[in-house]
Amino acid sequence: MRNFEFNLMELFFATGDREYQSLLDGLKVRSEGRWIDEKTGNPNGTRKRLYRLFLTCCAADSRAIPIILEFSGPAPEFPENGWVKVSGTMRFPLEAGALQPVLMVEHVTATGPPPEENFMRK
Repeated sequence: MRNFEFNLMELFFATGDREYQSLLDGLKVRSEGRWIDEKTGNPNGTRKRLYRLFLTCCAADSRAIPIILEFSGPAPEFPENGWVKVSGTMRFPLEAGALQPVLMVEHVTATGPPPEENFMRK
């Protein structure tokens, strides 16, 4: 089955849009972002967090936009804040009283930053 390519921001913001969420829930998707440990809501140690920075004006107002990555067992090891591409099934479970964007990971690989990350860094 084919995975549909989504920007991480689209997956995160779907949590607040019931119609969009209903279209994505259960869909096989692929996205990319930076990889860090999931420090809360991870009792089994099977979760990581995928994030991208969202800028509206400048670096001073940047904000991390995350989704949760859920693995069926222990998560593989990649460098903290390293770039990865992930694919799996998108879900929006209710956890601690709030809907959460969770990607049930089937495949993950290390990658380099996308071209837009190098914008104006020269």
